[in-house]
Amino acid sequence: MESIDNEVQRLSKLLELEYWQEFYVDSTLTHNMKEMQAEFDSMQKAKVENPELYTKVQDKWMEATEETYKHIFNEEQWKKYWKSGAEKAWKARQKRKK
Repeated sequence: MESIDNEVQRLSKLLELEYWQEFYVDSTLTHNMKEMQAEFDSMQKAKVENPELYTKVQDKWMEATEETYKHIFNEEQWKKYWKSGAEKAWKARQKRKK
C-alpha cells in the first residue's frame, strides 16, 4: 500500500493531478495490484517457477493500468506521463512480447 501511495503522490506532483484524478489513480493501482498479487499467489501455489510467466502477468496489469490512465489523464498529462518513463516501459513490454 505504501508503494501505491508513493506512486499516487509522484504522479500527482509530476502531472498536477486534480483530486478526482488522484482518487482514480489510487483506485486503479489498488485494484490492479491486488489482482496481480492474486495471480502471483495462484502461480506460487501451483509451483510455477518460470520467471517469464510472472513477468507476463506483471506486464498484463501494467498495460491495464496504462489503459485506465489514458481515460483519467488529459492530453497534456498523458504526454508528460509518457515522456516520464512510461514510453520506455511500454517499449520494453512490446519487446518482451516478441
